[in-house]
Amino acid sequence: FARIGAADAPDTVLVQLRGPAGEGIAEVPLGTTLREIVTLGGSPGRPIKALLVGGPSGGILPASLLDTPYEFAALREVGAHLGSGSVVVADDRACIVDLARLLTSWCAAQACGKTIPCRIGTRRLAEIGERMVAGTSRPADPAVLADLSADIVASGLCDHERLTTLPL
Repeated sequence: FARIGAADAPDTVLVQLRGPAGEGIAEVPLGTTLREIVTLGGSPGRPIKALLVGGPSGGILPASLLDTPYEFAALREVGAHLGSGSVVVADDRACIVDLARLLTSWCAAQACGKTIPCRIGTRRLAEIGERMVAGTSRPADPAVLADLSADIVASGLCDHERLTTLPL
């Protein structure tokens, strides 16, 4: 297996792909670009707006990062991770703000609540997302979102609460 995949991340990985053109699971060498993974599902048919990489607590990456290798260090560099091994393609019809709201709300609902950043912070993130999607956001919401996300990352005890901020 050392000959398969990236030099610093040898081996293969299963990837679950979901997009407008279809869905499926493929085994790819680590280091395969996101663009190559997306083409395994066929042509999206419409322009790609973004990719959700790593599952509900994964990062939402713009289409300009399609040439990012699907491996640990490269994804971490751009704000994503392998996570659950999923790649979801969002085409030009998708509302990325609504996608981030949905993911943040799901992560907040899954939080154990052991710490204040987990119990309160993730729920506040979800509330801000709800206001943004509803068109009732407050002028300070973007700054509060950024500050609260930084606080959660800095003080969280587990990866769940730290990764909850990735879709933002």
